[in-house]
Amino acid sequence: MKRALPDLRRLTILVVEDHPDTADLVTTTLTACGATVHVAHRAEQARTLLGEVRPQAVVCDLSPREGSLGRLNGDGGSPLRFLRPGCLHARRMTACVIGGFT
Repeated sequence: MKRALPDLRRLTILVVEDHPDTADLVTTTLTACGATVHVAHRAEQARTLLGEVRPQAVVCDLSPREGSLGRLNGDGGSPLRFLRPGCLHARRMTACVIGGFT
């Protein structure tokens, strides 16, 4: 039985991923479902896009590498911490953290 893709036409999604190949894969998949997708490769870029496009959802990289989103605050804290400073609408945003081993 063939499954239909979910209908994401009404969603704007911010993808925060520092690996271009992974960002492309996630973007292609979400776009195929009809979502409007914006990509940030660094936390600072994500903060800017967050204010500009006001997404309903964010898909964020969970990367243990130094300098990556997971190490944004130097303490290995949550990769979603970049959402907090001055982002009132983030309280209503759906978030998904993805990761993988290389």
